[in-house]
Amino acid sequence: MRTYAMICGVAITLLWTVGCVEGPEGPAGPEGPEGPAGPAGADGDDGAAGADGQDGENGEDGEDLTDSPIVPPWEVSYEDLAADWWQWVGSMPAPGHPLFDETGEQCDAGQSGSVWYLCGVFNKSNTAERDCTIPAGVSLFFPIVNSMWNNVGEDPLYTCDGLIDNVELATIYPHDIAAEIDGVPVEDIYLYRTYPDECFDQSWVNGALFDLDPKDGLGGESMAAELGYFLMLKPLEPGDHELHFTGGFERTKEDHGVDSDFLVDITYHLPLEDPPF
Repeated sequence: MRTYAMICGVAITLLWTVGCVEGPEGPAGPEGPEGPAGPAGADGDDGAAGADGQDGENGEDGEDLTDSPIVPPWEVSYEDLAADWWQWVGSMPAPGHPLFDETGEQCDAGQSGSVWYLCGVFNKSNTAERDCTIPAGVSLFFPIVNSMWNNVGEDPLYTCDGLIDNVELATIYPHDIAAEIDGVPVEDIYLYRTYPDECFDQSWVNGALFDLDPKDGLGGESMAAELGYFLMLKPLEPGDHELHFTGGFERTKEDHGVDSDFLVDITYHLPLEDPPF
């Protein structure tokens, strides 16, 4: 048995499938760059900086990102944040989990510190429209579409390389990945892909989504690999905001043993709390 979880545009579909599939490394996406954006150097070589190479403020084509609401992946580690996101997902039992919340009532569950995590939805339509009040000064981090593979139920256990191969195979056909912040589309969305160069230690509480035996009263832990398209938003300005995103993964019988497809469509209405005085 293998564990294969997809979080699509803050919508998550947890798939439990039987078999063992290992495949070639998948491409970044239909429009994506071949490798991850590197940190900008003073001379701007091979980094995420634009033609002038100044402090990583410019995108791949020299676009000025200074006023962008998005924290670019060359300023923070999206891979580390994605691993933290998975820890947040596992930090709560399944009953009442934000992933089952269609209205935003649970959006503050498990949240603390300067970064809040947005999440997906477990329902038949793969859609949700949520109202979520955000504290002032808080950044938001969330997947547009992603996948995780761990060793829950595996015998023998996968090595880290095996987990990475599996999660790359699971994500080789992303499609319709898009996001809008207050009606403004996010450009170059395929730049915001994480790369599973290494695995992370995943853990979860008793009764969490990955807990196969909640009656034992224990949580669990596993080595895991993940890959996805994420965004980190800078703290929002006072007022009402709207976040909308879509994304999906296609699976084929040739590559995955089954033909399937899904597309999520998530909207967050994000009123900002007044800053403390």
